[in-house]
Amino acid sequence: MAWRGMNPAELWCNEVIGKRLPALISNLKRCRISPVFVVNADTMILAETARQTADVVLVDAPCSGQSLIARGKKSPGCFHPATINMNANRQRRILANSMALVKPGGCLIYMTCTYSLKENERNVEWLLKKHTQFEAQTVDAVTDYRSSHTEVPCYRLWPMQGEGAGGFMAVLKNNATPDNERQPEGTLRNLRIRWNSE
Repeated sequence: MAWRGMNPAELWCNEVIGKRLPALISNLKRCRISPVFVVNADTMILAETARQTADVVLVDAPCSGQSLIARGKKSPGCFHPATINMNANRQRRILANSMALVKPGGCLIYMTCTYSLKENERNVEWLLKKHTQFEAQTVDAVTDYRSSHTEVPCYRLWPMQGEGAGGFMAVLKNNATPDNERQPEGTLRNLRIRWNSE
């Protein structure tokens, strides 16, 4: 589990869709994750409220959900260009806002459960071109899954590899020079906390 591996001082979870909050909170309780705080805010609000305050930001982005088919579920329209374009544009907005949260030296981890180039490698290439202080990182543990669709270190899991239904991941490091005189801009504690483990 990522939480155990990273052992964060505190974990903040954001769920934009209100009706999904109970499931998120239930899973956090079941897994006994603490300390954890749950908020329900648009990523633009997060970027405005807590710029450069996070060591790690994990974006499990909404996507076309093509891997659902490999799990035997229905995902109508998941390969349609309109669905892919809508999700790719939404992901870019989320990525741009999320990278604003990352401290110099920190990382943004981008993940999807889809196979579309436009939602995966092309979005990572777009972010790196737009935000040149970020650099994609090689992840030795998943070298065998490195994507052949880009020169940028990105990783794909395919259903036929036996490692689940498939997905995509990239780790992007903020190489901006830390300013030791500069204080973090705000805090997520200014947001309405929907649930916490304390």
